[in-house]
Order: sequence, then structure tokens, then C-alpha cells
Amino acid sequence: MDFYFGTKDPQRWHTPHTHKPDTDNLAKLAMDVLQQLNIMTDDSCVSTLRISKTWVGERKEGVAISIAALPAPATTAKRKKKKDA
Repeated sequence: MDFYFGTKDPQRWHTPHTHKPDTDNLAKLAMDVLQQLNIMTDDSCVSTLRISKTWVGERKEGVAISIAALPAPATTAKRKKKKDA
């Protein structure tokens, strides 16, 4: 998730945004919206999360979210141990 915050100050453009809102609150908001849109069933399914906040020029504000599906886990047959008689 890349969050872009607009500013009139060109010296800040493309530099880290280190002010409020907090990154964890932004991520929670975005994941709640993804759930409401039925893009994901529950945010507990997220195993990796990368968040950035950057200053950009005015009218370039927004968020970019990339989602990738995890590969299906390989199935392994569990073997039961036999007890000695």
C-alpha cells in the first residue's frame, strides 16, 4: 500500500511523509474497505503488508494497493505411527 499526500511545497515532493495519519491506521482503513468491496473476506488472510507514505504535488493524492494471491499450500499426507504390540 502506497499512500500519497499532496503538498504545495515542491521540496517535499517524493520524500517520506512522517506525519499523521499513522501508517497502521491507514492500512486498517484500506483493508476494511477491501472487505466491504468483497475483494478479501477478512484481513486475517493478509500475511505480508508493506506500507509507505510519500509527499506528492497537489491533485496527485491517492493510494495504490497491490494484491497478490498466495500459492496454494502443498498437501501432505500425515502418517500415523503404529504402536508396538
